[in-house]
Amino acid sequence: MKRICRLPILVIFALSLCFSANPLAAGERITDFVVLAEIGDDASLAVTERISLIAEGNEIKRGIIRSIPTDFTDGEGTRRRAPLELISALLDGYPTEVQVSRVGERMEFRLGDPDQLLPHGAHTFEITYRTTGQLGFFAKHDELYWNVTGDDWSFVIEQASIRARLPGREYGEGFSSVEFYTGRPGEKGQDARVLPNGTVESSVPIDPGSGLTVVYTWPKGIVSPPAEPAPPVEFFGRGTYRAIHLGMPLLLLAVMLILWWKWGRDPASRPVIPMFAPPEGVEAGFARYVKTMLIDDRSFAAMILGIAVKGAISIQETGFTPGDIAAARTMPAGAESALKLLSKFAGKSFRLKLDRDRMNDAGLTEEERRITEDLFGATRREIHLSTADAPVLVGAFNRMAEGFKLRGKSLLSTNLGKWLIGVGLFEIYAASLFVLTITTGYVRAEPVIAFLAGPFLLVPLSIPVATGKGRFMSKFILRFLSPGMFLLSAVLIAVGGLSEQGHADAIALLGPVLSVALLLVFKNLLKVRTEEGARLNESIEGLRMFMTAAEKHRLESAPDETPELFEKLLPYAFALDVAETWANRFQNVLVSAGYSPSWYSGDLNAFTTAAGVAAFASGFSGAVSSETRQSGSGGGGSSGGGGGGGGGRGW
Repeated sequence: MKRICRLPILVIFALSLCFSANPLAAGERITDFVVLAEIGDDASLAVTERISLIAEGNEIKRGIIRSIPTDFTDGEGTRRRAPLELISALLDGYPTEVQVSRVGERMEFRLGDPDQLLPHGAHTFEITYRTTGQLGFFAKHDELYWNVTGDDWSFVIEQASIRARLPGREYGEGFSSVEFYTGRPGEKGQDARVLPNGTVESSVPIDPGSGLTVVYTWPKGIVSPPAEPAPPVEFFGRGTYRAIHLGMPLLLLAVMLILWWKWGRDPASRPVIPMFAPPEGVEAGFARYVKTMLIDDRSFAAMILGIAVKGAISIQETGFTPGDIAAARTMPAGAESALKLLSKFAGKSFRLKLDRDRMNDAGLTEEERRITEDLFGATRREIHLSTADAPVLVGAFNRMAEGFKLRGKSLLSTNLGKWLIGVGLFEIYAASLFVLTITTGYVRAEPVIAFLAGPFLLVPLSIPVATGKGRFMSKFILRFLSPGMFLLSAVLIAVGGLSEQGHADAIALLGPVLSVALLLVFKNLLKVRTEEGARLNESIEGLRMFMTAAEKHRLESAPDETPELFEKLLPYAFALDVAETWANRFQNVLVSAGYSPSWYSGDLNAFTTAAGVAAFASGFSGAVSSETRQSGSGGGGSSGGGGGGGGGRGW
């Protein structure tokens, strides 16, 4: 008895599973998508789309939106827009409200009454539109390459079909061939069939994101080609467009060369003569700034070394040393070269000790005294070149940079205003093309990239980084974050534009890229010394000439080579990147005198050989640097191809 009672329940449960397992039996969907395409003898195309669907008030509340692409790229690469005119719109056989709008490269028809909900159940929307510029005219045949359904629908299409008719013929008559493709864009699926009357219909349901595309071909002479092609979308033709983009870097190069020739060259140079002493009041670090026009960590290290040589501070090496002094002096000859390599792996660290008693009598310049006070304050006597004291070192470096820039105003000029003339010219070009592409409704990658380069790359690079508090954040935003965002965006826009036919041109892209590169190059080239700065740089170059001379007797009136002279000019040799040459010249003198610097404590063997001095310079500069930086048809078609297409959605 229990088994008999259970049977109806099992039957009902099994039937419910069967019906629920069919995805086409529930949910909003298109049950039939019928297209009639009539080809006119004037090369026009009249299309009627009859879309039958099931509405349940989920996405389809008041009607549907049919979206149809109108823009295409012709064989010459010109982007064109096919005219499209809506003739009629029906809902269940009666006229219905329709709103027509352009959205980019598509026309959208919003079908349905905005003030009335669509009753649940089966409905049929029908639209008829006329378009031109959609037919293909080739050497041996003409064709209609048409995306029947589009591939942007969010519903399953259970059945789709199309019938086409040539002028003066019945549907399906007169065609040379009929081909079809199904699937997602680019796929060549064959889930359709051609009926005897030339109708193409799908053989399986079409999933969202997929579609049906057909190619009808016919002999030449049946349809006359249009007198004029579809109008271009772009304001310029392809050749003109490329010429404008490629002409911009040429124009910019000419302008920037004129600016450089007029304002970007140092004053006429004079003969450089050897100088046996540094220019009055010019410290080693500032000499490097005048020569390189850069403020870097080596400038800071040279300033500290200069203060040490004057006796105000001492430098104590606290890291690895090759051994005690006796052992170091007995090292084999090849060990000198090894010292260079050793300094890179030894992990040297240093500390600075202040001698307050000698500070006032050391003859420090105003800049050297400020650095000393910034490092040690009012009470400290010792500071480590380590992470613990990194904030102090960074603060002292920033103050030094401020001082150098203030002193350098009469010596150096960045010509930033002249450089911004080029930037302004580039932005006029970029903004003009950007506005033109926007007004045509067709955006290309090249003017977008050029337009973004100004505010996100060129302008941030032109803003001086703030010194003192907030320097790290300013530098991160202006030198890394903003340019990084631009570069990432430019790459994504370029790749996206090239992947979408007609939205970018690889040759035209060279225009903004080369223009930006030129501006970045000339930003540095326009940095120049003033007359006063050029004369001071000649004196510094004269000092460097003296320090790199192979033998002193080749220079008239050269001072005697003594440990005192070596020590006095060592910071300048360090700042001007000739420390090893300077030390090599004095090697015998220092060994003979048993030179032992009073301002240095550590591996004294470092000052008995040129390689040792080079190793010390490398190690000390590296220690300072690490703590002043902060981290911071015929099968040629495919589904989705040809004219028509698009998709739709409910609303």
